[in-house]
Amino acid sequence: MVSFRKSQPTKQGNRRYKLKQRGYKGQTRPILRRSAKTTKKLVLKLECVTCKRKRLQPMKRAKHVIFGGEKKQRGEALVY
Repeated sequence: MVSFRKSQPTKQGNRRYKLKQRGYKGQTRPILRRSAKTTKKLVLKLECVTCKRKRLQPMKRAKHVIFGGEKKQRGEALVY
């Protein structure tokens, strides 16, 4: 696991970047806009019948989810 630090404006790379950004040229380096993950984790919101307390139960990542139904066939969506 990598621990990230706060960016320090006095470091050489940041000083160089600031100098490069100065002037009438616009953005000089690419800004990453896409996210790495294509799917989000499925989260079930469970509610207690007696006390009405709610809790979130994270599940696996899935693009298609079907609740109930028959047993899962090969190459079909996840069924919970």
